[in-house]
Amino acid sequence: EVDSCLFDGMDRELENEDLLLGTYPIGPGGADVVETVMVIGGEYCTPRGIGIGSTKEEVVAAYGDDFLLDYDMMLYSTGDYLTDPVLAFTLDLDKNTVSSYYMMQNTGL
Repeated sequence: EVDSCLFDGMDRELENEDLLLGTYPIGPGGADVVETVMVIGGEYCTPRGIGIGSTKEEVVAAYGDDFLLDYDMMLYSTGDYLTDPVLAFTLDLDKNTVSSYYMMQNTGL
């Protein structure tokens, strides 16, 4: 945990070998609110069947070609990438496969 640079309280990360959760202290009374859920290992898949090791082509087949490519990240959003939830797939550029992925609830700041 670390002092939040945006909010009163502590930003926190909780992780194990498969998942990382990131929180901000923006709930009632400064309660932690989950901002990021990141899959970094294991056999987890999205509801559309995409997981670590999936190819870029499989991601596009499952989620479409309306994504923002930022170097090694494919970003999907139903609205504004800066204020709305984002589903992001990090690619291993040597293999062109997913190396991690996460869902992020932007705070709108």
